[in-house]
Amino acid sequence: MGLDGVELVMECEDEFGIKIPDADASLVFTPRQLTDMVIRLMRQQGELPPAHGCQSSRMFYRFRKCLTETCVGRDEVKPSTTLGKLLDTPDAVRAASEGLNLIGAKTSVMQLDQLLRVRKSVVGGLIAAGVVVALIAFNGDVGIVSGIVLISGALLFISYMIYEVIGETRSELMEPEQTVSGQIKHTIESGELYSDNADERAVWIKIRTIIAEQLGLSMDRVTPDADFVKDLGLI
Repeated sequence: MGLDGVELVMECEDEFGIKIPDADASLVFTPRQLTDMVIRLMRQQGELPPAHGCQSSRMFYRFRKCLTETCVGRDEVKPSTTLGKLLDTPDAVRAASEGLNLIGAKTSVMQLDQLLRVRKSVVGGLIAAGVVVALIAFNGDVGIVSGIVLISGALLFISYMIYEVIGETRSELMEPEQTVSGQIKHTIESGELYSDNADERAVWIKIRTIIAEQLGLSMDRVTPDADFVKDLGLI
C-alpha cells in the first residue's frame, strides 16, 4: 500500500482505537482483508465479543427463525430442503423472502413475493371493479359500465400472466439445486455480504465508508473483495 494506503490505515486506527503493525498493513490488498484485520485486533483488545459458530450455520438459523415465527414448522426447515417446498402460502413466501434478504441472498423467492403482492392488488382491483359495475348498472349508465368491463378484462389478462409467471417461478424453486444450504453457500461464495454477524457488519460498514471518503468513491464501488489498486485506484 502506498501513501494513500498509509492514510487509510491511520484513519482506521483512529476510528477503532487500534494499532495495525506495518508488517500486517503491507499484506492488505482488499477491503475484506483490512476489515478482517481490524476485527481481529479489536477482538484481541476485548472491544468486540468473540464470534460463535461458523457463518453458514448462523445464516441458516437466522433464516429458519424467520420462517418458524410465521407458519412453517421448525422440523420442515432443513439445509437440504428445497425452497419450493417451504413456499406453499403467501405468508411463507413473505417470511422466506425476508429471511433470505436478512442473510444477503438474492433468489427468485423475492420475485415470487413481489408477484404475489401484485396479484393480490390485481384481484382487489377486480373485486372493486365488479362492485362498481353492479352499482352503475343498477343506475343504467351503459357507457361507464362498458369502460369498466374493458378495464376488468385487462386486469384479468394481467392476473393470468402473473399466475403463469408465479407457476414457472415455483417450479424453478423446486429444482434439486435450489436448497436452503445451496443459497447460503452461494451467498457466502459471492462475497456480496461481508458477514451476517452484526458486530462484524458494523465494522465493515464503517471501514467501507472510510474507504469511500478517503478515495472519493461511491459506496457501491467499495465491495469486500475489490483490489485497492486495480479496482479502487489506491496509490
